[in-house]
Amino acid sequence: MGFLNNLKIREKLLLGFAVVVLLFALSSAFTLIQVSEINKVTRSMAERDAPAWDAIMEAKVEVLQGHLWLEETSLGKRAEEKEKIFAHFEEARWLGGALLNGGENSEVKVIAIEDSVVRASVSKFMNDLSAFVALAEQRYGDVGESAADMVSDKRLDSVFNEKFAVLLDDLSKAEDELAKTIAANNKVSQDLIEQEIRSIIIELIILLIVSIFIAVFISQRVVAQPLKQISDMVQRVADGDLTAVSSINTKDELGLLSEAVNTMVSKLSMLVSRVQKSGIQVASSVTEIAASTKEQEATATEHAATTSQVAASVNEISATSKQLGQATEEVTHLALGTAESASEGQEILASLDATMNHMAKASGSIADKLADLNEKASNIGNMVLTINKVADQTNLLSLNAAIEAEKAGEYGRGFAVVATEIRRLADQTAVATYDIEQMVGEVRSAISAGVMSMDKFAEEIHSSVSEAKNAGVQLEKIIDQAQALAPHIESVNEGLQAQVEGAEQISEAMSALREAAQQTAEFVRHSNDAIGELNEAARGMQEGAAIFKVKA
Repeated sequence: MGFLNNLKIREKLLLGFAVVVLLFALSSAFTLIQVSEINKVTRSMAERDAPAWDAIMEAKVEVLQGHLWLEETSLGKRAEEKEKIFAHFEEARWLGGALLNGGENSEVKVIAIEDSVVRASVSKFMNDLSAFVALAEQRYGDVGESAADMVSDKRLDSVFNEKFAVLLDDLSKAEDELAKTIAANNKVSQDLIEQEIRSIIIELIILLIVSIFIAVFISQRVVAQPLKQISDMVQRVADGDLTAVSSINTKDELGLLSEAVNTMVSKLSMLVSRVQKSGIQVASSVTEIAASTKEQEATATEHAATTSQVAASVNEISATSKQLGQATEEVTHLALGTAESASEGQEILASLDATMNHMAKASGSIADKLADLNEKASNIGNMVLTINKVADQTNLLSLNAAIEAEKAGEYGRGFAVVATEIRRLADQTAVATYDIEQMVGEVRSAISAGVMSMDKFAEEIHSSVSEAKNAGVQLEKIIDQAQALAPHIESVNEGLQAQVEGAEQISEAMSALREAAQQTAEFVRHSNDAIGELNEAARGMQEGAAIFKVKA
């Protein structure tokens, strides 16, 4: 850990990343080595098994080709030299030997087969091939005879064909056994690959766990813990504890930050101590100055109050005089206005008197018209009664006509219908005349009420005309008195105006004196306020410094 303490944060982070990268590199190298080994094994199997498989297939082809040529030559279908025919068998013999002992030519390189079962099959093939070639040479010696002789002499016996079948069976068995060996080798190769994949997965998991551990270690031990310690210290300082000290002594940025914070807190502690002492001294001096200023303020305030009282009295006198002057002017204007209004009222009353007379005449005319209307309504009522009687007579006549029509039988049926219709019309006429009679009665009642109202209205108009004449007489008296009052009010107004001018001169002098006293009191008050603010500032400075805990 001492080595890590002397590194910068950047160097510590780079070191952590370097360790992780190194672990990844080692894991990758180990994986490459394992993959290379598997590749070698797989390549070795491929180099051994594939050529062996090709050799077996090629040997089978050579045997088949030689047998075919020999048969065609025996039947006279092909004239081939012995060397060409038996070259196929020799090629098959070389391939079998290469499978047993290994061999290489210009076309193929065969590695010796290690599987004992396959080797046994190939060895049997080699022995059977030798026997087959011997029979083939004997067979080739009989080629000069005709085919008919061969058949007849039974020289194309089944021995040759049986040997050929055995030879092919040997190659087929070797082929099957080699296929099993190749499948087993492929299974082994697949198992190796799966095992390697599992190993790689385990390595990656271990590497991931180690990387996470390194990342957590670096983040906690290198960054988080020192930052938390510095944060706790700063929080204590924020709470007023200036005795807090950070114990981080590393050489990285956090160590430099811790050292700078310790230096800042130390200087802040010294400053707060000085502020506390200075606050006590300032508070004492401010208290003394405040006492002196209070005395000056009391004197200035008393002086200002006296001048204010005198000025207030003078202002009241001046205001009262002005109010009286304004009142007299208003009284003068009111008197003149009253005279004018009274004159106008007298004219209005005269006009109103004439209007009332016209209204009285009009109301009389309306009453006469209503009386005529009432009389005509009575005539309408009489006519309605007459119509009602006629309807009753018509109804009675129609009833008699209906009775007579019934008596006449079939001949009077049409007349009965007409009589019934006349009776129905007579009933409707009776109902209508009854409604008209009701409406005429209502109209007559309304006309009677209108006549009574108009009579009452005419009486009120005559009464109002008499009162208007009396009011005109009183207005003439008011006009005479208002015109006589105006000269007396004017003389009073002149005296009040002279009193107002004198009071204004006294008020101006007292205003100047009061302003001087107020300025003195205001200056003392401002000084006192400033001292109060200074006292509050000193008290606040003491209270603010008192929350800090400093070293003794």
